[in-house]
Amino acid sequence: MGSAAFNVIIMHGHSDEWKKIDKMLGDLGFTARVLIREYTANTIFEHLRDIVWDEIHAAIILLSCDDLTTGQKYRARQNVVFELGYCFGAFDSLDDRGIYTANDALVIVAENGVELLSDIDGIKRIDYEKGRLGRRKKEIQEAITHSYKKASQYYRELR
Repeated sequence: MGSAAFNVIIMHGHSDEWKKIDKMLGDLGFTARVLIREYTANTIFEHLRDIVWDEIHAAIILLSCDDLTTGQKYRARQNVVFELGYCFGAFDSLDDRGIYTANDALVIVAENGVELLSDIDGIKRIDYEKGRLGRRKKEIQEAITHSYKKASQYYRELR
């Protein structure tokens, strides 16, 4: 699989930091897919389902401090949490041989202070300070390059 054929979906809430991730992926030659740029007449959930199962090879999930809870804690947008779970289920069902798993396909980029879900422990997570995501460029690019290598191996062996 050539790098341009490697489709990475970026899940995000209100933060514009996804644009930096988009550029990071482009710098690597990967194709970034963002739901907000691809919205069609389908519901977002239908579009998400269609592209995750048919076109997406990895996902970067940006958990930013978008919502303040009644307990005065910040959490990511609930749609982003749903999309994370959906992508985990989709990627977790791919490979019974363990070549390419959800842990390989998903990268969580979490703003400091955002409430984290205990169920995501074990998934690659990169923490960042608000407004300073660029400082994590190397780690994000390394994580998604790892996903690319594992996915390439998986798809090669499928042939």
